[in-house]
Amino acid sequence: MAKIIDLRKKSDILEKPAVSPETNGVRSPVESIVWFGPLYYHSPDFKAVRVVVTLLWLTAALLQIFQKNITTTIFFVLLGLMIIIHAKKKPAEGEIKISPLGVQVGERSFNQQELKSFWIDYRPDVGVKELSLQMRKWYLPYIRVPLNSQNPIQIRSFLIKFIPEVQHEETLADSIMHRLGL
Repeated sequence: MAKIIDLRKKSDILEKPAVSPETNGVRSPVESIVWFGPLYYHSPDFKAVRVVVTLLWLTAALLQIFQKNITTTIFFVLLGLMIIIHAKKKPAEGEIKISPLGVQVGERSFNQQELKSFWIDYRPDVGVKELSLQMRKWYLPYIRVPLNSQNPIQIRSFLIKFIPEVQHEETLADSIMHRLGL
């Protein structure tokens, strides 16, 4: 018969949780990994930002001169302004939690069933140390989480039990976004 917990007694509440049958009676030494930090990678190269914004605004000026298309001109000018604002904005900080149930990044939560694979991108020479999660959703292919001061080996050994590890190649769009700090 299952043990009945009396919620009025604090001694019953403070007991250790029951061991699940899936683990064969062995408790996991690490139940979850939690840290607090920026929710996305943000290290813009302001020289690249200036070049891209200048090209956008030059394109806007040329479109206005030769095609007299005010809508497209306004679009390119506003796009350049948004890139500048986003490059100067500090990233939001929050709690990042990795557990057997999934990954939580700030307020967003991704269940284990939604995750297709993971890869830890660790390139100290470039200053990149992040966890890349491939989603099963076609409209949200990858989630990139900065690891900050976390040990990538510990995170890898924890995630490998629940999610397959597959190398995620960095696309041209990813490298441009990293360069612009987006």
